[in-house]
Amino acid sequence: MSVRVGLGWFWLLMGCGDAVRFHDGLGERQVFGDDDLEAYVPGAAIDMTISHRDEEAPMDGWWVESEDPDIFEIIEARTDVGHIYLDGIAGRPGQTRLVVYDDRDRSVAHTQIDVILPTAADVFSEERGGSHGLVERVFANRESVWMVEYWFDQRIYGTGVLSVRARGGQVRTLTPRGISGDSVLGGFDRFGLTPDGPGEVTVEILVGDTVIEEVPFVSVDEVASIHADRDSEATADAGDRLSIFVSARDEQGALIRGVPFSWVVAGDEAELSLSGREYRYFYDSAYSTTLTVFVGEESLSMDVHGAPGEASDDFAGCASVSGAYGWGALWLSGLLVVRRRRMFR
Repeated sequence: MSVRVGLGWFWLLMGCGDAVRFHDGLGERQVFGDDDLEAYVPGAAIDMTISHRDEEAPMDGWWVESEDPDIFEIIEARTDVGHIYLDGIAGRPGQTRLVVYDDRDRSVAHTQIDVILPTAADVFSEERGGSHGLVERVFANRESVWMVEYWFDQRIYGTGVLSVRARGGQVRTLTPRGISGDSVLGGFDRFGLTPDGPGEVTVEILVGDTVIEEVPFVSVDEVASIHADRDSEATADAGDRLSIFVSARDEQGALIRGVPFSWVVAGDEAELSLSGREYRYFYDSAYSTTLTVFVGEESLSMDVHGAPGEASDDFAGCASVSGAYGWGALWLSGLLVVRRRRMFR
């Protein structure tokens, strides 16, 4: 059995006196304990580091074997001083072991690998806030972006395996994203949804050829109100960067995702037009600016203190596979789960 050790270092002390740890960006692993490992989704690419207790230990001649390459295939293993760097692919569902051998072909450590086909998915909006149990609203003919986690009776890790289909709209997969302090392995697959027009839209979440979730949406082309969530100027110091997040709701109070917000920014010396759901500026009590945000015929005005700033739908912008959200904690606090279903056995 193997177990995930949440934080810190946990060494595998073997009879020959060697000690190594397995690290995949999700946690440390030891060779004894309960069966409480992360599992991988079929098709996920896994980068793993196997480290010696002695960081200066020569590891020339050490090697790693997967006992069932159909479940976990080692693509490449590179040795360095104190470390083995392994690239692998999760294959068919099942359970196997990675075994580490030293330069005298002695088995010195192993860890369990579980590959599980998910039976459910959690779908999150990348925008802040929740819709209080209502079916998600999306703006017609405008793309909204959604994150996907995979589940069985536990979270199944891995990205780059998503397929999507839609009825009533166009859908496409996007580059996966990681979370601050976490590898992309523990991040999210993503898709973009563009409804064809007002009405019902259904998105199918697939892994391989298997549909694991159907997520309903309602597409609208009008908003009933605009709301602003803004940083307080009362406690701000000169030069602090402040943000205003805007959102749109329908007549039932449900948030509408993917709304095209337009801004008119009127300052002491200039007026400019911007677009995006977040406005940022630097606080300056001596400078007055009036902001007006529009969606169709709806508008909302507010006064701020600071020179005209900038607006965007995605200031985070770190969309590489090794990137991370600079605003991870703030963003996570607003995640909405569209659909969560656990399959317990």
